[in-house]
Amino acid sequence: MRISLSFRKKLVTTVVVLGLGAVLSSCASEDAPPSNNESNVSQTITTQKATTEKPVASNPGKGIITATKMNSCSTDTGPVTAEGTVIPPANTPGKVVITVSWIDSTNSSVFAQGSQTFKDPEPGKSLDWSIASTLDAESTNVQCVLGATVLP
Repeated sequence: MRISLSFRKKLVTTVVVLGLGAVLSSCASEDAPPSNNESNVSQTITTQKATTEKPVASNPGKGIITATKMNSCSTDTGPVTAEGTVIPPANTPGKVVITVSWIDSTNSSVFAQGSQTFKDPEPGKSLDWSIASTLDAESTNVQCVLGATVLP
């Protein structure tokens, strides 16, 4: 059974938008916990118990976008790579998760995404990160979106 490109894009977009919502909501914090080894991280979802309650993130992480820098991000069709650095903050133990999404800047559709995790990184020590993905021929108006969180 072959799944259409349109359906795959819609599915990926839905998953990424939910994940980015959770990651970006946690980026409001200033410091976040460190981590050291590299690996992939699953998506996160924001949940809400009742419409009158404040949303509770299923991702208990702390945003560290101010400690993260994206030095480059390619946006041409085919293999793409984003690279940068992160400095894990002190007093925030955990794993550092860096995410990059390649989106359509006109409507926020997600074309591709990737992540890198550092488990138990040394606080204050700069870490280089590199995330790779692939953009198909239909990707236009591409923009890179960076996320950085420390998870317990």
